[in-house]
Formats: sequence, C-alpha cells, structure tokens
Amino acid sequence: MKHKLHGTRVRVTYVTSITDFYVTRDLQKIFQYQDELNTDETLKESKALKTKKFIPDVGNIVLAKFSSDNKYYRAKIIESCGQESPVKILFLDFGNSARVEWSSLLPLPERFRNQEPFAVKCAMFGAFSIKDETLELFNKLIIGSLILQVMKEDYQKKLLEVDLVREEDDDVKYTSVRDCLVFIGGAVFETNPYAAVPNEKDHQYEIKELLKPESEHEVFLSHIAAINPGKNIHFYVQVVSPDILQLPLLQERLNSVYGTRRCEELWNLVGLVKPGLICAVEDVIQGGWFRGQVLECVRNRRVIVRYVDFGNEELVPEHRLRRLLNDFLELPALASSVYIPARVASSSQCDAIETELRSNLLYQEFRMKVREVSSHGRLSVDLITLHGINVSEFVEILKQDQSQS
Repeated sequence: MKHKLHGTRVRVTYVTSITDFYVTRDLQKIFQYQDELNTDETLKESKALKTKKFIPDVGNIVLAKFSSDNKYYRAKIIESCGQESPVKILFLDFGNSARVEWSSLLPLPERFRNQEPFAVKCAMFGAFSIKDETLELFNKLIIGSLILQVMKEDYQKKLLEVDLVREEDDDVKYTSVRDCLVFIGGAVFETNPYAAVPNEKDHQYEIKELLKPESEHEVFLSHIAAINPGKNIHFYVQVVSPDILQLPLLQERLNSVYGTRRCEELWNLVGLVKPGLICAVEDVIQGGWFRGQVLECVRNRRVIVRYVDFGNEELVPEHRLRRLLNDFLELPALASSVYIPARVASSSQCDAIETELRSNLLYQEFRMKVREVSSHGRLSVDLITLHGINVSEFVEILKQDQSQS
C-alpha cells in the first residue's frame, strides 16, 4: 500500500544531513497553526496550567520558546538531565532540535494535542554522503516545492526513506535529487541489492476496471500470440481510455530514468528475480525501456518476461531488468488478454494464418464486444474492424484460402 504522502508536494523544513531531514506538505498551514499557539488567549491558558508540579519528562509534548523569535512552538522532550541543566527538545512541526532552559517550557493546552506533527522525518533512499560539501549541494537542490517519492517506511528508525523530485522546465521535466547528488559526486548509491530493493514482492500495478459481458469498447490490437492448433486465437488489446493517452509520456519518463549511465548500479535486481516480479525491461530491438513482469526463470540467468502494456513476451538476460520505481506502478497494465471464437485445426495452417493476421491486423483500431467473462477472468470477444469486418470471419476466409492452396 502506498504511503499517504507518496506523490505529494512538500517543502523541506530542516536538514541535518541527507539521511536526516524533515519535510512538510503545507508550510502555510504550519504558520497559521503557530499563530494560534501564540495568541494571548492560548498563552494565558498555558501559563495557568503551569504549576509547581509541572516537571515534564522525556517524551512529553510541551510548548517551548524559540530563542530566535521568542515565539512558542510545539516540542517533544528528547533528553533531560534534571532541572538544573537545559533540556533538549525537538520542534515537532519543523524538525529542528535545541537545548532550552526549563523556564522556556509551558504546558501544551489539550486542544493542540490531537494534531499530528506537521514535519515528517526522512532520509534519502539508498544513498549516503561521501564528502563535506554534500550538505551544501543538497540544500541548493531542495529549494522550493518538491515531489515526495516514498520508497520505504522504516518503522525502527521512525522515518521515511524517500527521493525528492524537482520539476524542471525542460523536456525531461522531472529530476531526482538523489540522482543529482550522485552524478555530481556528492553521494554514492547503496550497492547492496538486498538493501536497495524494499518490498519488491509487494510491487503491483494499479488494478484496472474489469470489462463486463456485452460491453463494447474501442481498442488497439497490440499483440498476436502464437496460434496453436485447436485453441481459440489469442490477442492482446489496449482499450482506448484516458489511461492509454498517458502511455507516450510514461515511455518518455521510463527512458529518461533508466537511460542513465549508472542505471544498473542504481536499480539492478541481482538475486531477486523470480516469477511474478514486476520490473522495467530494456528492449534492445525496439530501443528503450518498458514495464514488464517476469513469467518464468529459464536458466543461465535468463527469464521470460511479458511487456505488460503490449502483451508480447521475450526471453531476456537478467541484466536487462531493473527495479520498477513506485511512480511507474500508478498506471494500470494497459494490455488486456482476449480470445476470439476462431480456431485453426492443423499446425500446417497456424504459421501462415498467424503471418497474415500480423500483416493485416497488428496495431490497427477495432470495435470490441465482450461476449463472455469466465470465472477466471478470461475474456471471449468479437473484434470488428472499422470497415465492419469480423476478425473471426476473416480467419475462416484465410483457412479456406490455405486449404485451396
């Protein structure tokens, strides 16, 4: 399940290092909240709650005065050595910490206790700093609004492992802050493949709406499966919808992300490949990167994958597979498996008819009517060309021609 902050716009509120920083979704809301905390009414109420028994302990939430502006902020006590020494606090809504005198603390009125901290602790996913200048580089890259990509939630460290994405005014449009740090020499990637691929087994594409019997759709025929004697002819189609309009942009983004020179170091899947694995696949014939799923592990680190947006399958070496980032899972797999009520009886005709179908039908637009949906979700359909020709009837004509030749 995606984290509620995944894909949201955030601003960085405080940075200690690239593995220790805080972000918030709504900086303006924080400032409004701080104004409420510092009204005369709130401070009067808080001071009235302060008695001789007010001795907050580690873990308690209080109001603490920030020395730079003399305003009060919500804070959590994280270290205390008694009332004789300053107490260490964490400002919950920004992420910075400080040591303050006990006299700077006030009880937090009850009505402010239910609000979750506005600042969320984060670490850059799968990267660590290698030089003193890294923090300076990082601060330059995180100015302004950023898109948060949540890769993993670390419950032990109580933080999110993330990437921050800058929106640029160019053809690429999106730039990973993490990648920028590495490419300019400010950080290195985690090279342990087991550490670098969190929750890979949980990766799934968004589920698309199931097609219903008797429903009609406009489709593109994206793949014709190998025809086997005595079995219904099997196609893959892309249903015309708002989702399919996103495919060209998706391909551009896949190529811009996985076309980097250190792609294999970033997202290799060494030791993790197994049937069912969701991944990015390099197609060296067509050129570029595509979304895929591993169907079968053969041998010698070679696997059969299906290109999920088109339906075709290919035997590829493992080194052409990459971890598919969460952002590329949001669009459902676009290729739908369908069968038409037409069969070829003899193996001698299969190759010839398959060649004819590929030559005349592939990548063409059709009207599709769903005849039946089996209990396993198998779709039996009629495909009609824009000229009104039923594909099943076209197959019968091809069979007759083959019989006469």
